[in-house]
Amino acid sequence: MSPVAIVTIVLATLVAFAVVAFFIALALVLRKVNARLGALVRDVVAIIDKTEPVGPAVMSIDRDLATARNVLESLLEGKLKARRIRSPETPASLPTRIRDRRGASASWFEDDPADMDWRRGASS
Repeated sequence: MSPVAIVTIVLATLVAFAVVAFFIALALVLRKVNARLGALVRDVVAIIDKTEPVGPAVMSIDRDLATARNVLESLLEGKLKARRIRSPETPASLPTRIRDRRGASASWFEDDPADMDWRRGASS
C-alpha cells in the first residue's frame, strides 16, 4: 500500500471520529436543553393552573359590584324623590340658598333669576 493511501485512510478515520465526537457532544447539549425546557414548561403550566381561577373570580366581583352600584343608585333615586316631595327646589329659591350659605349680602343678587343683572357684578 502506498503512503498516500495510508495517510488518506488515517485522515478519513480522524474526520469520522471528529464527526462522531461532535454528534455525541451535541446530543449531550441537546439533552440538557431538553431537561431545562421540560422544567420551564412544567413551571409555565403550573402558573397557568394557578391563574386560571382568576377569570371567574373577577367576573364574580364584577357582578357583585354591579349589584352594589344598582342598589346605591336606587337608594339615591329614592332619596332624591323624597327630597323633591318634602322641599321642591325652584330656581327662585336657589340663589337665596347660595347667598345664605356664603353669607353674601350683595344687593344685585335678587331671589328671582329673571331680575338678576349679571353685567354689574358683585362690586355694585
